[in-house]
Amino acid sequence: RVGAMKAKTYKLNTTRTQIAKGQKVTIKLMLPAAARAAIRRALKAGKRVVVTVKLAAIDAAGNKRLLSREVRFKR
Repeated sequence: RVGAMKAKTYKLNTTRTQIAKGQKVTIKLMLPAAARAAIRRALKAGKRVVVTVKLAAIDAAGNKRLLSREVRFKR
């Protein structure tokens, strides 16, 4: 499409945590104030807001697994 706008991206700070085998953990993502304001405006305008969360998990043996998930914000 001609004139289509590219989505704005915001980078978050890296968070590190250790968990035991089989344990679940909740990670709170701290969005910058500009990102929060942009999300609020977009939702108010009826636009779709999608956040991509990337996770790197490393076990005790040093094996690394990369995961990526998309989270959709709802109004």
